[in-house]
Amino acid sequence: MTPTSYLELLRTFKGLLDKKRFELIKLKERYVIGIEKLELSEKQIALMKVELTDLQPQMIKTRGETEDLIVIIEREAGEVDAIKQVVEIDNEKANIATMEAQSIKNECEDQLEEAMPALNEAVNSLKTLKPQDISCICLYFF
Repeated sequence: MTPTSYLELLRTFKGLLDKKRFELIKLKERYVIGIEKLELSEKQIALMKVELTDLQPQMIKTRGETEDLIVIIEREAGEVDAIKQVVEIDNEKANIATMEAQSIKNECEDQLEEAMPALNEAVNSLKTLKPQDISCICLYFF
């Protein structure tokens, strides 16, 4: 082996060594960052567990209140159904009364149509009456 080839071998070895060191440093940085993220996640999970534990009594209280509200709503729903039935019956009665009133109205309008010509004729006749005609009628009845 010649000194030049030996130097070339050392340069190649040094380049390869530098390349591998750089790769190892990059891998180490990735592992360190991954470990930091895992530690951060672990801390956040621990905080969430504490918060969840602290909120447990409040959740139990809220669950109880919700169950109470459900019972109240179910009871009121029954009352509302009963009132709804009464209102529906009243609505049916009102509809029947409306139909009866409409039929009476229609009947009255029909009778009014029949009577209007006679009324108009009577009004026209009154316009043609003279005081002498009225005095003549008064003498006849008295």
